[in-house]
Amino acid sequence: MSQAVARIEERTEVGLDARPVAPAPRPVAAPQAPAPKQGATRFFRPHVVAGLLLKAAAHLTWHVFQAVNTRLPYGVKQPKWAPAPLMKSKDRTFPQLGFPRETDSLCPQCVKEVRDSIVQGESD
Repeated sequence: MSQAVARIEERTEVGLDARPVAPAPRPVAAPQAPAPKQGATRFFRPHVVAGLLLKAAAHLTWHVFQAVNTRLPYGVKQPKWAPAPLMKSKDRTFPQLGFPRETDSLCPQCVKEVRDSIVQGESD
């Protein structure tokens, strides 16, 4: 059966007096609120304004702290357990990366020998 015939049969009663059946009335939808505008009025919503103010305050605070930190001298901090003051990040050196790398790794037995020689004062 073709689709056209099936549609006609859905709309008509089958029997002796075949008369068209009126389609069921569709429910009337309640009126919906208009969609929010995407233009300039979007920025006047309270949550958008609060977010922008919070972002601006964080941005300003960050730049103020950075300006103050660049003008203050570095403090020298030496923990009680440290033999010398801690180095600042700009003073630290990092190993060169490349191939082949040279390491100062020692086997466990060698570590014990080196410690003993340092404790006895034979080497630094």
